[in-house]
Amino acid sequence: FAANANVVARDVVPLGVLDIIGFTTWVIGFGIEVISDKQKSWFNADPKNKGHWIDVGLWKFSRHPNYFGEMVLWLGIFLSACSTFVWGQWACAVSPVFVVLLISFISGIPKLEARADVKWGGNPEYEKYKRTTSILLILPVYADKGPLAETNGSIQEGEAPSPVV
Repeated sequence: FAANANVVARDVVPLGVLDIIGFTTWVIGFGIEVISDKQKSWFNADPKNKGHWIDVGLWKFSRHPNYFGEMVLWLGIFLSACSTFVWGQWACAVSPVFVVLLISFISGIPKLEARADVKWGGNPEYEKYKRTTSILLILPVYADKGPLAETNGSIQEGEAPSPVV
């Protein structure tokens, strides 16, 4: 054991700026994930919210803030670790990329968006929430550019609604 500890002690790299950035990034991501998960638990525990989508707290600014937090915390882990990487250890970059791809395109967001569309699709309030709220990043609420937004909800005869962008 003493020999192994000596080898480890010899390879210690002092904390640097990238480590601090990584730790800070991890704390921010972890905080976002915990806060958004707690907000969703509180929302779901309130009987008056039954049958409604969450659009309060961080969920007002992102449809999936918990997933955003998860991605940010994995980026933070990578950043704090990469100051010690040599050669093949850089393959660890696959981990945060894998998390982003998995959540964005395979198991997370696509499945939840499809389930929400089945549950609330066609509800004008939900459709507005989708048009005005970032799917992942925590951003200010967008201006409503929906099909009826420009005409205050009315379409003139013979006029087609504008496309949702």
